[in-house]
Amino acid sequence: AFGWFHLLWLAISFLALIPMLRFPKVQSEDHVRRVVLTTAIIVIVLEIYKQINYSFSYENGITFDYQWYAFPFQFCSTPMYVGLLAGLIRKGKVHDALCAYLASFAVFAGTAVMIYPGDVFIETIGINIQTMICHGSMLTIGMYLYGSGYVKTEHKTILRAIPVFAVAVGMAALLNEVVYKSGILGGET
Repeated sequence: AFGWFHLLWLAISFLALIPMLRFPKVQSEDHVRRVVLTTAIIVIVLEIYKQINYSFSYENGITFDYQWYAFPFQFCSTPMYVGLLAGLIRKGKVHDALCAYLASFAVFAGTAVMIYPGDVFIETIGINIQTMICHGSMLTIGMYLYGSGYVKTEHKTILRAIPVFAVAVGMAALLNEVVYKSGILGGET
């Protein structure tokens, strides 16, 4: 934390806002959807890389052992799914709720990790880059949605985001229970 690598990615996260906010104050729905969808796809591709990196070992030949602790449905992974949906769904109550989630809950989580990364850094540089892009994009997309005027900075934004958060928590609890009861974990966490 607070080394050159961390500070570089924190700066990149804020610098990424410059081209996004050089357009008219209120962004068109199509432009917002393209930015959010493109970001979600980049983060999903990097998440696939992370899953492959964590699951394969090349020390004694090629071996596969899925690391369940890294399953991509944790609080900081939800923006990639929400962003994908927000980028694909036309404006309406669902789209607005998804964008509200990205601009509130996700920007909070991304900002928290970007300010104090704690234990997100490991010895694999590719994973460190992946985590900084993932968390940095949460901060950047949230700030973009607010800065462009697409999502309003008002208390109703949080209220619109709560159902998305509740669905994500419900899905996580259900996944935890189903996977645990199925025995698929094989003793792993």
